[in-house]
Amino acid sequence: MDVNLIKSSEVRNALETLREMPTKLGELLEQSRAESIAIGLNTNLSLTGKNDAYNKSATKFMGQVDVLEQQAKTMKGVIENWIGEQFQRPAGDAASELLYEFKLSQSWRRIERILDGIEQRASLIRTIEELINDFVKSDDMLSLEALQTELDVYLKSRNMAMPNEISNRILEVRAAHASPNQRAALALLDEMSTSYPRLTACFSEVRRCLQNRATIGILPGWNLGEQVSLNMPAEPAGYSWS
Repeated sequence: MDVNLIKSSEVRNALETLREMPTKLGELLEQSRAESIAIGLNTNLSLTGKNDAYNKSATKFMGQVDVLEQQAKTMKGVIENWIGEQFQRPAGDAASELLYEFKLSQSWRRIERILDGIEQRASLIRTIEELINDFVKSDDMLSLEALQTELDVYLKSRNMAMPNEISNRILEVRAAHASPNQRAALALLDEMSTSYPRLTACFSEVRRCLQNRATIGILPGWNLGEQVSLNMPAEPAGYSWS
């Protein structure tokens, strides 16, 4: 999504920080690799000394990874809070709030009863798609909100993952009835649901490399299908860790 659609500078900065994280992690791996080679070339160190020096180096870089991961979690929280704020209804009196929550709960219970009666996954997904279409035709945004809020947890309780086509369809319908800020929030929600798990995988891969003194050429990028190419320092001729 175009980051300029987000009016909040804090959220724009948070998103840009997350988008740059895979590159920063790649740079850390490159630096660690250069330090590892320098340790291996140090003729004053025994094998035990080299291993100890590398462990200290890996611990140092692992600490930097921890700092970046905590920053990523913080930025994720900033974004999720902003997304939630875009769909908050204007505050009303307590009775109105309770009535709305009651109606939302009733809507979900009606949906849940329908879904509980279906065993086959294919039939369940088809029924969900039909429900979405019915909600659109009747302009029933309350039921659509209930579906979006509860469906992912419901499917997980039945050992199923939320199909991308369903989540995308709900986003598409909600965007058609949304304000500009809400449309930006929905686009951001879509990006986060796709890209943040890739960033989590990137952190895991970097940790694996640091722990095992492994060398890789690429890391998963932020966007789907995107990769970060690494310029890992090459070992000189005759290089040996022993």
